[in-house]
Amino acid sequence: MSGTKESIPLEEYVSSKKDNDKSNFSIVKYITILNWLPKYTRLDAVSDFVAGFSLGLTLIPQSIAYAALAGFLVDFISMPVTSGFTSATSIIIIISQLQGLLGLKFKAHNIVDNLRKIFQNIENIRIADLILGFCSIVFLLFFRQLKDMNCCFGNDKNQRKKKNNKMYLKKVLWFFSICRNALVILFTSTIAFYFEKIGSSPFILSGKIQSGLPNFSLPPFSSHIGNETYTFWQITSHIGSGIIVLPLVSVLANVAIAKAFASGSNVNATQEMLTLGLCNIFGSFVSSMPAAGAFTRSAVISASGVRTPMAEKDAVAAIITFIVCIMFGVELGLLIGAVFSLIFFLRPSARPKIEVIQCKTQLGDKYIILKPDSGLFYPTANYFCNKMMKIILKHDENNILFIIDCERIRSIDYTAIKGIELLSANINAEKKKLWFMNISLHTFNSIETFANKKYFYFIDDEDKISSIFYDGILNNTETTKGQLLENMIEHGTFMYTNDNKKESEILPKFITNSADGTEEIALMLTSSQEIKQN
Repeated sequence: MSGTKESIPLEEYVSSKKDNDKSNFSIVKYITILNWLPKYTRLDAVSDFVAGFSLGLTLIPQSIAYAALAGFLVDFISMPVTSGFTSATSIIIIISQLQGLLGLKFKAHNIVDNLRKIFQNIENIRIADLILGFCSIVFLLFFRQLKDMNCCFGNDKNQRKKKNNKMYLKKVLWFFSICRNALVILFTSTIAFYFEKIGSSPFILSGKIQSGLPNFSLPPFSSHIGNETYTFWQITSHIGSGIIVLPLVSVLANVAIAKAFASGSNVNATQEMLTLGLCNIFGSFVSSMPAAGAFTRSAVISASGVRTPMAEKDAVAAIITFIVCIMFGVELGLLIGAVFSLIFFLRPSARPKIEVIQCKTQLGDKYIILKPDSGLFYPTANYFCNKMMKIILKHDENNILFIIDCERIRSIDYTAIKGIELLSANINAEKKKLWFMNISLHTFNSIETFANKKYFYFIDDEDKISSIFYDGILNNTETTKGQLLENMIEHGTFMYTNDNKKESEILPKFITNSADGTEEIALMLTSSQEIKQN
């Protein structure tokens, strides 16, 4: 029947979920090519071929890819940090490429040093390199717009032919647009080769590059520098903490770039680490440079059609990451950005909000419910107890009740338990009590194990609060039946039964039946089904 739902036992549901999880665990999860290769299309092949060809041609004059970036695991790299990082890195890349664009040669340690040396060597700018560089930029910008151009064929009467020609031309323009990086490399290399052949090259060239790959062999475990030989242990001792930092830097490079160019897709940090590890392990057998993400290479691939998502920005984290990346380098910038994001994430947990609810029972007794919005742990304990004490001291009435609603507290640690124990002891010294309501079993067991139980008072729910006041009345031997009755009449509270008897008939009966003392009256008053507010 439509609209009906079948309920299954919890154990059966959990068991079925475990079976599904086991069936989903396969090699496809880690070798993702087996997942997307069957869906591969010809259009994907053309795009990947052009992007790969452009990337290969770009790496030849580039020589060594951009240096390592820094970071932590993917969960600690927030979108504001990624935004600040990508913005700063783009500026760093632009500034670092200026010396090549202007035909200058020097070594710089950071962006400030780079700019300073550019101005110091401004008279050494090579005009030929400058012209070739700017012409290449104009060429790239123009060809980038080709794929968006509208094709028009005048007043061709054959609409079908016109449509086919338009589609054909649009594909050609799209192909030239995504090939723009490769075309620039081919054109500029041809021009440089021509001038080199005639013996008057006005450009700074990359120089001769040795062809082929190194022989396949084990990575060297010693190094010869000058007349000295360093063993493996001497090398590791010299590197020091870099042995730990470098893998984290490499992982962060891949993760940060993946998040910037993921186009809305999820980033699997485990997959990034696995891929990076395999690349470096197998690369070490052919004397490869350490593999890590390079923003310039990723930008070349992205230029072939990948869309970079516009992330939400948290101003503080983004600006801090941006400034530190510019001033001190991307490694430190991304690390500090991740730390600040972590601080922003943990701060609400260390400073929980406490909702204060002032209430009254049906007899007018005042009580205050204090409701924290999160669990209690050691970063929270001191702040929570101080804030609770301030709230309690604001209400100096002797007959007021303070209740902590633990509905949102699902766990608590030893430090928080001891802090609340001290808080409760201080409140007891003020002739007051601190009660705990809606406490979870896990929290109760923790308090039962580590706390001094004489400072902890528990109540099931808000319906039982009235009984706390009445128990206090019963424990006071000076309280008389008349005082209790006077308090009841003052607040307009009367006893009703399930029949339709009048108040004048019920009240005398109530008093007569209470001849044994006030205990019977108090017990009857705690029954919420028999009490109504007039």
